[in-house]
Amino acid sequence: MNGHNLIFATKAITSTFINKLLNISSFEINIFKSYILGEVNINKGGRVIFQHNARTRKNFLLNVTGGRVSVGKNVFFNNNVRIHSMGSVSIGDNCMFGENISIYDHDHKFSDLSKTKAEQGFDLGKVYIGSNVWIGTGAIILKNVNIGDNSVISAGAIVTKDVPANTVYIQKRESVFLDI
Repeated sequence: MNGHNLIFATKAITSTFINKLLNISSFEINIFKSYILGEVNINKGGRVIFQHNARTRKNFLLNVTGGRVSVGKNVFFNNNVRIHSMGSVSIGDNCMFGENISIYDHDHKFSDLSKTKAEQGFDLGKVYIGSNVWIGTGAIILKNVNIGDNSVISAGAIVTKDVPANTVYIQKRESVFLDI
């Protein structure tokens, strides 16, 4: 093992160990078979399970407040992936996540005009991502979405509806130019 690999391995094991220690009763991970370079926050009875060979690059953020997050085997999260769970997020085996991806299984309630949005709480849901899925850079996955096995989500996509298995999901946007 060269010096660079040794430093990386030391950082990965240390970061994962600290996250495990801070969330000892609610975070299931083998610190020698998976690693997290980032931050894990588990509150209010939340639960997180990482299977073997799940790994992240830097600035990974996992916020779980009362929710449950399950990550399968051989899952790779690139830089700056964010997962926010108050309900349930399930990720299958052999998935790849590009940079700057956000996943939310909830959103704010806002229909009661007599209350502030902060007072109304949250509408909880689920996110299910099957096995062998590739999520492109900058994608946003929102609550109550199922992404089927072997699917590809294009870079920059905002996923608000189910994506069938064996599908490439491309969200086209029209460029508009206006004179000043």
